[in-house]
Amino acid sequence: MVSLFGLFGRSREVRLIEDGVRAHGLHKALVPDAVKFTVVRLLKETPEGVSPESTHRAGELLAWCMLGEDEFTENNGTVSARHADARVAEAIESGDSLDAQLVLLTLQAKVCHPAIIDRYDLSAE
Repeated sequence: MVSLFGLFGRSREVRLIEDGVRAHGLHKALVPDAVKFTVVRLLKETPEGVSPESTHRAGELLAWCMLGEDEFTENNGTVSARHADARVAEAIESGDSLDAQLVLLTLQAKVCHPAIIDRYDLSAE
């Protein structure tokens, strides 16, 4: 079957995003396609581009924001949870980093876990 998004299915970049979120305990079906496409676009604007490493890091942050602290920690352990927590705190401070854009994306797409919104007092203004 021919897909609208690629001649023979998903693009390599989208598959890398799906692998990145899955590696952190978030099923790819729970991430809306619009979010995946936006992450690809954001990563293409970085010096590293869309690579297995960059999509793995993006997947970590998406999983943290979408799963919430408890489920993320259950799937990834305390060390990874602390790392993701620190990344979000730093993103809020910087305001204009890739991580900040990813957090804002989850807010605007309405897929950010309520506990994460409360934890950091987030709003998409």
